[in-house]
Amino acid sequence: TDAEWRRHTQEVRFAARSASEHLNQAQSLVREFVLTGDPHLDSRTREQLAETLKITHQLRRLTGRNPAQQARLDRIEPLLRDWQQELERTLEGRRTEGLEAAVRRVQAGTGRKLSETIQALFLEVEQEELVFLLPGLLELVEAIAVARYPGSQKGRIENQILFGIQGING
Repeated sequence: TDAEWRRHTQEVRFAARSASEHLNQAQSLVREFVLTGDPHLDSRTREQLAETLKITHQLRRLTGRNPAQQARLDRIEPLLRDWQQELERTLEGRRTEGLEAAVRRVQAGTGRKLSETIQALFLEVEQEELVFLLPGLLELVEAIAVARYPGSQKGRIENQILFGIQGING
């Protein structure tokens, strides 16, 4: 049904956003660990990464029938592995080589670049799902336009909203 499809779409969007947020939190915790050396932050970083990986697997399952989403996940997963390896090198470097070595690694920006690429892909996952919500949104816009505006303006309002949505999606 339409309601089930909308719920599924929202679930995918929420999962993509959540995975991105966990990755962002892990990235912040890495930097904080580098600065402080607090071992508690090491474990919290790993927890955030584990949650990101778990949600990514959920996204794989949720988007199983969508080849474009599966292709994005095919790109995300190796990038996450690369990010995890960079994370391990940074954490280990802080523990064994000290603050300066770890700061140099963070300043090199490899982890940040990987994280930004991954987060952009999670955003693409989320945005693609908006396409599935458009029919319902357009019905709502039409109902509002009919209720609030004369019929001659309805098409113009819909076009303005569609133009705005197309601008968002590129």
